[in-house]
Amino acid sequence: MTAGDILKEQLLATTELTVKSNEDIRLGELVCDDGSGNGLIAATAALKADGLTVYMSTEEHVYATEEALGDDHIIVCVEVGYVEVIKKTGNDIKKGTQVIVSATSGEADIYVAPAVAGSFNQGTLQACLDLLNGIIGRCAEDCLNADTTMKILIGAI
Repeated sequence: MTAGDILKEQLLATTELTVKSNEDIRLGELVCDDGSGNGLIAATAALKADGLTVYMSTEEHVYATEEALGDDHIIVCVEVGYVEVIKKTGNDIKKGTQVIVSATSGEADIYVAPAVAGSFNQGTLQACLDLLNGIIGRCAEDCLNADTTMKILIGAI
C-alpha cells in the first residue's frame, strides 16, 4: 500500500476540486481550499484551524505539466473514507488515535491533547480550540515513528 490508496470503497465520499494556480499536489497529500476560494493547496494546521474541510488527493498534479497539456486542473479527492495518507515522521501512532493536519504542509500527525493549566487566558483557549478543530480523522492501523504513510479514516472523528 502507498499514499493515495483507497483502502475500502464502501461509504467512500469523493469530490472533484480545482487546484490553485501554480500549486503542485502529491498523491496521498492532505489538501484543502486556500481559504479564499482560489483552489486546492497542501493543507496546513493553520488553514484547518479556520474550519476548512480537509481532503486526501487521489492523484499527483504537477501544475506546469498539466498546464502544458491544457488540463483543467481538476483532481478527485476523498472527503470521507478509509485511505492511506502522507504522515509526518517522528511519532508512533496507535490505532484509534485521533489525527490532525501536521505543521508540515500536506501531512498527517498525531493529535496530542493540550496540557490543562490552572487558568486560561483567551489566547490559550483559542489555541486549544484551534487544535481540536484540526482533527481530521482516526488512525486505522498502528504505525511507527519512521513510517511516511498512515492508514486513516478521514472525515471520521
